[in-house]
Amino acid sequence: MPKETREEGIEEKLEYLGLNLAKIPASLKKAENLDFRIPKYYDEKRYRQYRYLPIKEIQILLSPTNRLDEIEEKYKKASPLVDYLDSKNEKNLLKYTTFLKMLKKVKIDEIEKVEEEQNNLNKKIPFRVKFEGNYLWQIYYSQATDKYFMLVPTEEADYSTFFFLLKKQLERKRTTKIFVPIRNVRI
Repeated sequence: MPKETREEGIEEKLEYLGLNLAKIPASLKKAENLDFRIPKYYDEKRYRQYRYLPIKEIQILLSPTNRLDEIEEKYKKASPLVDYLDSKNEKNLLKYTTFLKMLKKVKIDEIEKVEEEQNNLNKKIPFRVKFEGNYLWQIYYSQATDKYFMLVPTEEADYSTFFFLLKKQLERKRTTKIFVPIRNVRI
């Protein structure tokens, strides 16, 4: 059956990502305090830079919001990824179910498109800074702690960038860099 028409199950996607929900890697369990402060007059378009960033330096937070919600709302409701991977804790059961729904919705070929695009960006510095799907990257910088984090709105239709980042964080290869827009960075 052609890949485009084949129905991919959750188990197949977990295997593709390299994620075993029964044995969550220690690297995903650590959640650092970000102490993220949003400037009073924050303009996402003005304070955004495109940079190469090591994948291992990005902490993933999920938020039960959508991409167009205000940053204050998204950050206030955000929880570390590990909370969404924990099916044993009753208070995280809804988050775990949300993660599974996101996983069911994403397609492996969408993740592979993001990977191909990032491979091309790593080979050649882009002439034009913007690239297709750059709005899907919700990566922020916390000046107080010098940390990067990705806010993943759970009420979206496209989770390809999130699952690409997760897949890369689970790989045991050398540190890989991605070229992404980072918000809240001032020159």
